[in-house]
Amino acid sequence: MKTIGKPTLIVSAVLALILIAPQSAFADNEKDKEKDSKKLVSPITAFNNYCTKNMTKSEEKQFEDSGMEKNRQQNFAQSEKTSSKAREAQTTIKKLTAKNSPAATTAAATLTTAVNTYNTSRTNAMNTYSALAAVLNSQCDSALAPFKTALSAAATNAKNALNAVTLNNASTSSQKQIARASYNAAINLANSTFVTASQIPVMSYQNQLNLAQVNLFNALSQADLILKNAVKIAKLSL
Repeated sequence: MKTIGKPTLIVSAVLALILIAPQSAFADNEKDKEKDSKKLVSPITAFNNYCTKNMTKSEEKQFEDSGMEKNRQQNFAQSEKTSSKAREAQTTIKKLTAKNSPAATTAAATLTTAVNTYNTSRTNAMNTYSALAAVLNSQCDSALAPFKTALSAAATNAKNALNAVTLNNASTSSQKQIARASYNAAINLANSTFVTASQIPVMSYQNQLNLAQVNLFNALSQADLILKNAVKIAKLSL
């Protein structure tokens, strides 16, 4: 009687694994397919992300350098800190006042007026920007409202059609699978329609907000320059 050698046993074991593996892989593949067929697409709900402008680090720094900071609503508003230009002007005024000469006193008064004008100009520019940003955001939301309503209605109709089949005990697995596929197709179409329709109002909002930022920074830069020159002239009287 022949004995079975170790190599023969190893080959037999490998063959057995090869035969079992495809069956196991097929079963796993079928399970994955079944899971995928039951996955449902979600309608867009993050509407707040549309009428907002994601600022770059560079833009945020520009706001901060201009003397603005984020408030509780994460919008940039005027900082309570005194700007470096205003601090320099105040220091110069103190030195002029301490000198107590007619020319220095006149220069101090002139520079004080310049500082007040500077602060008013900055406040007006920042308030104008904040007010315009709020208006643009509101306009964007209003423009998207009908598209949101259409998406919501499409999602509701698709969900009702799906439930009519999947919650019906008489429905077959095949019918439920078709219903889920139809639901996903309807939601994908509704989402796509919303995204396409929202592009124009969203782009308009972002372009106008970009322009508002440019106008803001130009106004602040102009105010800085005027005060800088006023300080320069005032220092001639020291």
